[in-house]
Amino acid sequence: MTLDRNGNQRTLPPLPDENREAEVRSCSDASVERDMALAQRMVAGENSAWVEFVSQFDSLIFARIQATWREVGLTFLSTEVAAEISSEVIAGLLNNDMKSLRGYSGRSRLSTWLSVIVRRTTLRYLHSIRKQQGTGDLQEHADPRDEQQQIQDSSDERLDTLRVARKKLSSDDQKILKLFYEKDKSYQQIAEELQLSVNAIGPKLDRARRRLRLKAEEIDAM
Repeated sequence: MTLDRNGNQRTLPPLPDENREAEVRSCSDASVERDMALAQRMVAGENSAWVEFVSQFDSLIFARIQATWREVGLTFLSTEVAAEISSEVIAGLLNNDMKSLRGYSGRSRLSTWLSVIVRRTTLRYLHSIRKQQGTGDLQEHADPRDEQQQIQDSSDERLDTLRVARKKLSSDDQKILKLFYEKDKSYQQIAEELQLSVNAIGPKLDRARRRLRLKAEEIDAM
């Protein structure tokens, strides 16, 4: 359990069913067609489609990570952790020959479908860091304040690794991560500050996230 802002007990939601479709509302035919076309281009490996996807949905991914973080009673979400989870979201779409993305059937907007994917990935991340620290499942603690502290402690330990990993990145990678996650800059604002085209920001940010994740994996393997 965790405590909400009013001090009431609240249980951390279980991991969503892998086979449950993340499509929960209908939408206009034109919007669905655009979303389906984008998904199909991504599955086909069209690079411009992935650039378009990242540019269109990066902010939504970050917002949904933040929302899920608050849902379990945590308030501080670091740049490093947010970047790692964002990277896991994209990696999840690519895994198993893009099985998840191939399953998108257009019964909801792509943004709605993706929001469920992000929430699931964030909850999975929280469960994984608890398991890595040997603290068991998130629902085991009788005292919600104790459980929330356990979650925070595990998150902090992971953050230490990610901070070390971040320092191993190039100054350019560190800067773009900071601008997007800490400064809450839009792609347009980042492009102006870095003197790059707007279309270059999404891929550059995605590469920085992937390199952060790889550096963290190298540290974990030591």
